[in-house]
Amino acid sequence: MHPTPSPRPPLPFEQREKELEPLVRRAVDEVRSAIAHRAPALSGAFFYGAVGVDPRHLVVWYLFATDRQKEAAAANGLRLELDRCTRAALRDAGYPAAALTLIHVSFASDEEINRAGGWAFFR
Repeated sequence: MHPTPSPRPPLPFEQREKELEPLVRRAVDEVRSAIAHRAPALSGAFFYGAVGVDPRHLVVWYLFATDRQKEAAAANGLRLELDRCTRAALRDAGYPAAALTLIHVSFASDEEINRAGGWAFFR
């Protein structure tokens, strides 16, 4: 019988990612709650990136159901507000300040995603 090897300790980038991802999740949820009364409504939001390697690699996506809603959100200032509120919520959550001007806050519509072949749009 062979002894079970002990698990390796997490690498520094894995530990950093484990610490930062919950902060991002909370910040995005906060922003979604804060703008829930605004139109057009979001159809979704998610984030990804190699934040463990460098926090500046964060990308946050906010989704609208239609192209027209995405355009309306640009016209009425909602997209700018989402960008500003996301960075502020991340700052308040303790996300590294030096990365806040370097992250990406992006927008798409479900229609746009479907035209591009689905979720491959985000590759």
